[in-house]
Amino acid sequence: DGDFSQTISVPTGDELEGLANQFNAMAAQLKESYEMLETRVAQRTQELSALNAVAGVVSRSLDLERILQDALDETIEVMGMQGGAIFRLDEETQSLVQVTHRNLGPEMVALGDNLPLNSSIIRQVLETQHPASRLVRDYPPGAVRQALEKGGWQTVVSIPLVAQEKVLGAMNVISHEILPPSEEALAVPAAIGQQIGVAIDNARLYEQSVEYARQMELARQAADAANASKSIFLANVSHELRTPLVSILGFALIVQKRLD
Repeated sequence: DGDFSQTISVPTGDELEGLANQFNAMAAQLKESYEMLETRVAQRTQELSALNAVAGVVSRSLDLERILQDALDETIEVMGMQGGAIFRLDEETQSLVQVTHRNLGPEMVALGDNLPLNSSIIRQVLETQHPASRLVRDYPPGAVRQALEKGGWQTVVSIPLVAQEKVLGAMNVISHEILPPSEEALAVPAAIGQQIGVAIDNARLYEQSVEYARQMELARQAADAANASKSIFLANVSHELRTPLVSILGFALIVQKRLD
């Protein structure tokens, strides 16, 4: 009936007792398997809920600034972290530009505005295009570790923001607790990073479309203005030429008649 804790006791000392012991062992294994399956189902359900929550956030708007702010807040919440920041990768200078942040102290914010790529965990995720986790105590000595320790942070998880197999930047979420996620647990941040990356790419394409439409409207206005100027010019030329030409024509007819 599904109660795998139920056991059978057959103290007969023969093959029936051996069969009962095997049955009890099988029931214990089934109980463990079912509990593990239920745990995985619950975990997967939680992961899908997290992904749906982030997907809902990034699909609400095409405003890139709002997308990143809302996505960062939602990711911090669903991952059980307490703070974080989103960085854009400047390909020309190979530097990180902090776009938005949450719950960071002034020192961390100032450091994020000029974050060296070599001293950040982001360098790793940019190369692998896969989320990575690092304990603050494992950071090399330097300004980044000092700022993290000063804020009482213990764990950093970096998530690449990927669209069309291209890394656009990264999101770092941090915790005051020691929470080194397993490789399996990093699958959800990877999916979150892809969703945000696609949203960033969509917002960028939308902004380009809006800019193109604006330029086309300016071109149309310029063409209309040029056409209006041409009409005014032709009207002025026609008026200025018609008046003397009528007189010239009249005098020419008189002269012709007199010559005749």
